[in-house]
Amino acid sequence: MHPSLAQGCIALLVSLTAVAAAAGTPGPGAGATGLAVGQPGVRLSWVRGPSATDCPDAATIEADTVRRLGHDPFARRAVHFIEAVVTREVESYRVTILMRDGEGKLLGSRVLTSGASDCRPLATAAALTIAILIDPEALARTSDEAPARAPARLAPPPPGTGEASPQGHKARWAGRAMATGLVGWGYLPEAAFGAALATTVELGRYGAVGSVIGVFPEQRSTINGGDFAFGLSFAQLMGCVARPGTIVRWELCGGGVLSALHVVVYAPLPEDPGQKWSVGATETIRSIVKLIGTAVLEVGVSATEAWPRRAFFIAGRPTGMDTVFVQPAIALAAWIGVGLGWQ
Repeated sequence: MHPSLAQGCIALLVSLTAVAAAAGTPGPGAGATGLAVGQPGVRLSWVRGPSATDCPDAATIEADTVRRLGHDPFARRAVHFIEAVVTREVESYRVTILMRDGEGKLLGSRVLTSGASDCRPLATAAALTIAILIDPEALARTSDEAPARAPARLAPPPPGTGEASPQGHKARWAGRAMATGLVGWGYLPEAAFGAALATTVELGRYGAVGSVIGVFPEQRSTINGGDFAFGLSFAQLMGCVARPGTIVRWELCGGGVLSALHVVVYAPLPEDPGQKWSVGATETIRSIVKLIGTAVLEVGVSATEAWPRRAFFIAGRPTGMDTVFVQPAIALAAWIGVGLGWQ
C-alpha cells in the first residue's frame, strides 16, 4: 500500500475512534453499547446537493449501515435523528453528519471530505461513521473495511450546529431560478423574441416540477394591406423526469400552459380586438449545466399546442388575400438562460 494512503486510513480510523468515544459515552440510564437490538431506533436523512447527485441514495447508505451494525435501527421507532448533507465542491466531495436526540440536543457531528473522482469512498466512510454514531462497537467489527483508496478526511464540525432541532433539519429541496431569452415560431405572425422567468424544484434525483412565466412583446406588422400588432403572454406548469449527471442534468418535461394573445388593429376598422385566451399542452427538453459556484446555464426547446386555435382575417378581401394570422397546430420555442441553483 502506498504510504500516503496508509497514513490516510490510519488517520481515518483514529478520528472515527474519537467519534466512537464521544458517541459511546453513556448518559443517565444509557447502556455502553448504544442502540442495541430491541431499543428505540434512528431516523436517517441523507440529502444530496445538486452537485452530488452521483452519490448513493439514502437506501444504499442505510443498507450499508445495517450490514455493519448487524441489526436494523431504522426499522424501529426513532428517538435519535441523523442528518447527512453531501455536496461536491471544486475538487472534493463533502458530507456533514449531525446526530441529535428527540429534543434537538446535538449528540455528535462530523464533516468528511474526499478528493476521489467519484463519491463511493466518501459514501463508504459516511456509512461507517453513521454506524459508529449509532453503535460504537461497530468500529471493532468494521475497522478492517475502512476505504483504502482515496480515503475520506475528517474536517472540523461546522459552527453553530447545536442550535436547531430535528424539525429544523428536514431534507431541503434542491432547485434553481432562471432568467431566459426566447425565440418562438408560431406564437405570433412572424418569428418573435421574448423573455421568461422560470423556477424549478427537484423532487429527488430523477424528478422535478417547474413553472415558467414569459412574454413575447407586441410586434407591429403590415399584412395584406392591414396594420396590426400581436403579442403573447403565457404561464406554464410542468412536471419533469431527469437524467442527473455530475456537470449536466437533462430534463424531459410536460405540462399545461395558459396564454393570452394580445391583438391591436390599427387598420382597417377592427371587429373583435383585444386579448384572446387559450389553454394547451407543452412539452420540453432542456439541459442544465453547472458553471461556477451556484451559477447554472440552461438551454432548451419546447413545443406548445394551444386550444382554441385563433384565426384572424380582413373582412371583404378576396380569398387568399384576407388572412392575417392563423395559429398553427404546434408552436415551437428555443431558449438559453442563466440563473442560480440552491440546495
